[in-house]
Amino acid sequence: MAMRIMSKFETLRICKSLQATVQTKLKVPMDNEIGFACKIWATSIGENKVIRIETAEDEGDMVTIALRGTTQN
Repeated sequence: MAMRIMSKFETLRICKSLQATVQTKLKVPMDNEIGFACKIWATSIGENKVIRIETAEDEGDMVTIALRGTTQN
């Protein structure tokens, strides 16, 4: 699965929570660079569409990450 994230800090947080390595070039990742998530789905919180990523309970400190989109200001 590929996700487009504009913030490098959000990308680093997601990779850290999934135990993945950030890829700067489009290439086939090695086995030790691939992270793992139990469940990924899109949902709405209020009027905002978010992507929820859930990892296993013993995989890391975070269980669910909510990615917030930009506002229309």
